[in-house]
Amino acid sequence: MKMDQVASSQNDEFYTPEYAIKPILKYLKMPCVVWCPFDTAESNFVKMLQRYAACGVSVVHTHIETGGDFFSIDPPPM
Repeated sequence: MKMDQVASSQNDEFYTPEYAIKPILKYLKMPCVVWCPFDTAESNFVKMLQRYAACGVSVVHTHIETGGDFFSIDPPPM
């Protein structure tokens, strides 16, 4: 996306590309719970991590639009 389009957009929702997520996966210690505190189900982080459920990854996602205010909720049990 061009920067002039970004600057004039009312939308501030941008998704991290999968190629930027893959290098992080090797640092997860299985089994684990990953909390994505600013993500919806459409997030690339959430989608990619859910693919690793069989390996022991559990994903919890919260977003302000669905009542998940990071500053006022307790993190999920880890």
